[in-house]
Amino acid sequence: MTGTQGSPSVIDDAQGRTWACVILAMILPFCGALFYFSILNESLVARGLYSAVKVFTVVWPIVAVYWIRVRRRAAGPLSSDRHVIALPLGLLSGVVIGGSIVALFNLTPAKGYILEMAPQLREKIEFFGVNSIGTYFAWCIFLAGLHSLIEEFFWRWFVFETLLTIVSRPTAYGLAAFSFALHHYVICWQYVSPIGAIIFGTAVGVGGLIWCWMVNRQGTLAGAWLSHALVDAAIFVVGYQVLFA
Repeated sequence: MTGTQGSPSVIDDAQGRTWACVILAMILPFCGALFYFSILNESLVARGLYSAVKVFTVVWPIVAVYWIRVRRRAAGPLSSDRHVIALPLGLLSGVVIGGSIVALFNLTPAKGYILEMAPQLREKIEFFGVNSIGTYFAWCIFLAGLHSLIEEFFWRWFVFETLLTIVSRPTAYGLAAFSFALHHYVICWQYVSPIGAIIFGTAVGVGGLIWCWMVNRQGTLAGAWLSHALVDAAIFVVGYQVLFA
C-alpha cells in the first residue's frame, strides 16, 4: 500500500533517504583520501580522484537536499545582521585557536619534531604542485579562504545540520566531528608519524565540534567560516616556518 504524505511509510522513506545521503557524505572524503594518498600513491589517477572528491563536496549537499526535501532550517535568505553578529566570535575563536597553534609550535618541543618532517612535507606538497614560495602562498590563500568555506558548507551546513534531523543533538555533534576528523587522520598520516596523525586529526575533530556549536548557536556559517579560515592561516604560518624559514 502506498503511504500518503505524513504517514509512517512516507516518514520512514524520507528518513532512509536522509541516512543514505549523510552516510555517503561522511565516508566518501575518508575513502577518497585513503585511495589518492595511500592506495594510488599520488599517481595521475590519484590527482583526478582528489579533484572529483572536491567537486563532490560542493555538488552533493545541493543534490542531496533536493532529494531529501527536508531541512532543519526554513529555506530563504537570512538577515545580513545575523552574519555580521556571528563574526566577533569567529574572529575571537580563530585568533585564540590559531595563536595557540603558532605558540605551541614555537614554544614547545613540537617544533623539533615537526622540523624533522620537513623533507617529507616538501615531497608531499609537491603532489599539489606546490614547489616554491609563490605557489605556496597561492595554495594557502585558496585553502584558507575558499576551501575553508567549502568545508563549512559541506561538514556543518549539510552533514551536521542533516544529522540533527535524524539523531539526538549530542549524537549529531559526535558523528559530525568524527567524520570531519576521519579523512584528516589519513591526510595527517602522510605528513607526520602515526602518533602525530592521531594527535593532529583529533585536534581537527575538536575544531569541528567548536564550529558545529557555533553554527548551531548562530544560525549562519559566517562565524565558523572566519574561525576556520584563521585557523588554517595559522597552520600555514607554521608550514612556512617549516618549509621555507
